[in-house]
Amino acid sequence: MHYTLQGKSLYQAFNALQLALADEQKNQGTPTKNDFTLNVVNAAWGQSGCKFLQDYLDILAEYYGAGMRTVDFEADPEGARQTINDWVNVGIEVTLKIDRPFIFVIQDNQSGTILFVGRVVSL
Repeated sequence: MHYTLQGKSLYQAFNALQLALADEQKNQGTPTKNDFTLNVVNAAWGQSGCKFLQDYLDILAEYYGAGMRTVDFEADPEGARQTINDWVNVGIEVTLKIDRPFIFVIQDNQSGTILFVGRVVSL
């Protein structure tokens, strides 16, 4: 993906978005049939036994509220996949009020590959 912000400004923007979503969830009340629910999870996963730069770990903690979690991708890729999937299932649920149909696309700007396309057609 391509972002116009860079470095610390980008990290702060992501942090502000995460905090705003969490705050919005607290103020929503009971969801209705027209609400859209988004589950937010945030973690970095690395190969166990690898050393990660302290600056990178500090950025994860300060701006993303996440730490580096490790699994053994090399020796047990299936176990690593299951561990990550189990962790994802405990994400933060955020309910957004959507008042019109919309389409969203997630695209990798470097390769141009479309990673995900979704739409909401009925509210």
